[in-house]
Amino acid sequence: MKRLIIALLSFCLSGCVVECIEAKIDRPAFPIPGSHVAELRVAGMEPIRKAITCEKYYDAICAERGNYWAIREVGTADQSSPSRISVEIAGIGKVEVQMPACKALVGHQSSSLKMPVIYVGGQLYFYAGTDGPFQIYKWAGKKVWEQEKTVRIQFQFLVDGQAIGEKKI
Repeated sequence: MKRLIIALLSFCLSGCVVECIEAKIDRPAFPIPGSHVAELRVAGMEPIRKAITCEKYYDAICAERGNYWAIREVGTADQSSPSRISVEIAGIGKVEVQMPACKALVGHQSSSLKMPVIYVGGQLYFYAGTDGPFQIYKWAGKKVWEQEKTVRIQFQFLVDGQAIGEKKI
């Protein structure tokens, strides 16, 4: 009987219970020295700059994957929700350009970063390529009944003074 109780306790404590208890312990975030500057250059407009400061935080949730130290942008909830630069572009409307995630910035060179995703009117668009001076973005939604939506924007995106990789189509 005593062995059964020990076996049940060890089973319970080795599973999610430990992660849930550990998730309740509040740990301070640690700033990562330095910052990065993202710059959006839209044709016919003044460049828009945004400083990106990163921090190391303890990503603790009650989950099977466990808890770990992760990197996020200061002021954001977690590593998968980077901030955005918002701009109003004539003929297109409100465009939000997503900043690179801190995980990609810390310890990596800007030349290895990919073109950012954008949101046009709240809808997600992925980078498809470059056609002359234009960046081509395709809508990320379902294309069952609708025609494929594309957006052509003349802009350049830089991080720490280096242009983010564009691909010709």
